[in-house]
Amino acid sequence: MKRLQLIFVVLSPVYLTIASSVAAKTNMIALIPQDKQFLQVVDGMRSELDANYNIDIVTMTKSFKFDDVTQACKKNDIKALILMDEAAINAIRELQEQDNFFVSIPKFVFMTLQVENSTKGLSNVAGIKFEVPIYTLVTNFRIVSQKDISNIGIFYRQSFAGSVDEAKKMLEKEEISLNAVCVDCENNGKATVQKALSVMENSFDKMIKEQGSEAFLVLADNLIMNNASLNDFWIGKVKKEKIPVIAPFEMLASKKVGLAIFAADPDLTQLGAQGANQIIEYFENGSSLETIGFEPTISIKSSLNESVAKDLGWKLKTEKLRRINQIIK
Repeated sequence: MKRLQLIFVVLSPVYLTIASSVAAKTNMIALIPQDKQFLQVVDGMRSELDANYNIDIVTMTKSFKFDDVTQACKKNDIKALILMDEAAINAIRELQEQDNFFVSIPKFVFMTLQVENSTKGLSNVAGIKFEVPIYTLVTNFRIVSQKDISNIGIFYRQSFAGSVDEAKKMLEKEEISLNAVCVDCENNGKATVQKALSVMENSFDKMIKEQGSEAFLVLADNLIMNNASLNDFWIGKVKKEKIPVIAPFEMLASKKVGLAIFAADPDLTQLGAQGANQIIEYFENGSSLETIGFEPTISIKSSLNESVAKDLGWKLKTEKLRRINQIIK
């Protein structure tokens, strides 16, 4: 069988391209990678905000100069920063050490995995958790499944423990058990990909035969999902045993990969609108950034792979499939 290869994009550092600014009561700068997905989020924010707000763009490329950002912020009377992805976060974290302006300015962070951990060291920050919540993934899949699943297996690293524990409590109310196995807890959070893979392989039979896991949920974590684990464990073991997989990104349900029966990504336009509401809450309603905090992603775009469902022999509720955004044949 041909081995599948996941392609991970490395985002480059920063180049400043400030768009010409219109007169606005609240000027902001968005530091974003050079990718249309990030622009889609900005467009979602702009559509939700009125003419009293203006967002200039800082595109991340190789020729970044800290002084350019500092001067642009002060010259244009920038009132807030919008940060997307870790390169932007790291740049502003370093600028905080050079200029108190960047310590005090409000920061809104989007499109960043494990955002609460990624923003450690940033002051005056709020934002949206990019990962689709575990609860949302499980309950949306159960809606379209003929089988009323009540037991889900999940692997996680120590830094995801809070999200997993929260999901356990929420799913208990839906009478769904989450069988969770930590892949790095015995290594003080320092497990390698191979050690994590070994934990997953050694735990699999117990999770199925003794704990009764009826499906597995993949987290958006490269320790859990990578080229080695995709081929050797997720396809070579889980799919081979005809266990359905639920995923937090459409790629795993795509025709090319064909692993996940159900997947959901954040709706990027609506993510922008949700971010805009945080900005309004801060500037117009007087909520503190601490009060706003890091909210879960609300709106999703779901995908369902009917071919995978057929291979697994997994029955679906035909009348419920209208709620799925993308059906993959």
